[in-house]
Amino acid sequence: MTCYGKTDIGKKRKANQDNFLIKVYPQNVLACIVCDGMGGNAGGEIASETAIRVFSEGIGKIFTDSSRHPLKSGDIASALAHAVVTANAEVYKKAQSDEGLRGMGTTLVAAIIVGDTLYTVNVGDSRLYMANKDNIVRLTHDHSLVQHLIDTGEITEEQAKTYPQKNVITRAVGVSQDIRPDIASISLAGKGGSSLLLCSDGLYGMVKKEDIASCLCKDAETAANELISAANDAGGNDNITAIVIKLD
Repeated sequence: MTCYGKTDIGKKRKANQDNFLIKVYPQNVLACIVCDGMGGNAGGEIASETAIRVFSEGIGKIFTDSSRHPLKSGDIASALAHAVVTANAEVYKKAQSDEGLRGMGTTLVAAIIVGDTLYTVNVGDSRLYMANKDNIVRLTHDHSLVQHLIDTGEITEEQAKTYPQKNVITRAVGVSQDIRPDIASISLAGKGGSSLLLCSDGLYGMVKKEDIASCLCKDAETAANELISAANDAGGNDNITAIVIKLD
């Protein structure tokens, strides 16, 4: 398994509020996390950095302790949920303690690979895709206004691309005391040769899905670099982050 991540400010923003982390825990557990911050001044940067740090520390505890006993799937899912809740509490606390940070928050999408199982975590509209030579599938569901309108049949996928409020998200880390992450597990058995992509909306909002799939046929570093270049070539309207994982 190979992995590569990169973030870029894009062409329109004055600061990069995206953050990402790639970390290997004991027993070869791989964790990849992307956060897309929001908030005036430095709020978005602080929110995304804080969420990644606290979330990674939270999941690190269970995988470090697991060397003494095997973990069940339910244990891992519970630990991931607790890590999101803890990250949310820390970001919210910082936002409430500083008037200049009020309202800050961040998306969070994570892929945690334990053996041949992929655990996914999602809050907001950053995404996780899986691709092979034949197709590309989104593994996460956006928590956004346009996704809600698509789900209820009020607009189409095509209309969503130009919807005036397409950047409005309905869930985020740190904006309130309560949080509800989506957590799922997927078997990777038989998925050798496939690729995983974690990315912020600055990437998938600028690059067509078929072009994303084409880039993911390449090695991890080349794919991440080409995806970010493609988003910038299309206008670079937002910060851009990509983590590519190639499954052996």
